[in-house]
Amino acid sequence: MKSLLKEIARGEADLTKRLVIESQDEVGEMGLWFNRFMDRLNMVIRQAAQTAQAVSATSQQLSAASDEAARATAQISQTVEQVAAGSSEQA
Repeated sequence: MKSLLKEIARGEADLTKRLVIESQDEVGEMGLWFNRFMDRLNMVIRQAAQTAQAVSATSQQLSAASDEAARATAQISQTVEQVAAGSSEQA
């Protein structure tokens, strides 16, 4: 337990590792709660990764929509200029 906690504190741990619990005393109970904490931590990390992927996908969709809006605006602007030029010629 001590070595695994040191690895975690140093940022070098394999977060999929679990402790083997061999006793029913306080140390064994600490190991049990440590394992549950690690399970919860892994779930939070997975959810964060999924959220990051969803945000990335949404960002790409927004970027594409923004590009499309810019193209449509440019096209409308060009059409307005053509109409204005045509109106000037007729006047």
